[in-house]
Amino acid sequence: MSHYEIQYGNYYLIGSNNEILNICDTIDIAFTLSENCIVLHKHGYPEQVNKWAANIRATFTNTGYPDMAAEIVVVEGKIDVEDLEKIINNTGYFEKWYKKHIAEVDTQVGS
Repeated sequence: MSHYEIQYGNYYLIGSNNEILNICDTIDIAFTLSENCIVLHKHGYPEQVNKWAANIRATFTNTGYPDMAAEIVVVEGKIDVEDLEKIINNTGYFEKWYKKHIAEVDTQVGS
């Protein structure tokens, strides 16, 4: 099973055979944010995650589902590795993390 580590200030995605699968300085997470649920779709290299999100938004829009396109959200940043591992490996943790993250951002903006 792959996992993330911080090495030299970067995120390293390490594969099950200890091979380096990806290196990036920030992590992006793409997910669906609807009033009913939050579903994790992609994580990792920002350019790849954003490309996937743009493609899926275009697909939804072009096939008559603009509301679904609007529900695709990308979060970028320096995410604690422990939280990142929980986000990826524990169903339901991402929603908890996201709500906490949004509350922290709102608090910082209000300061």
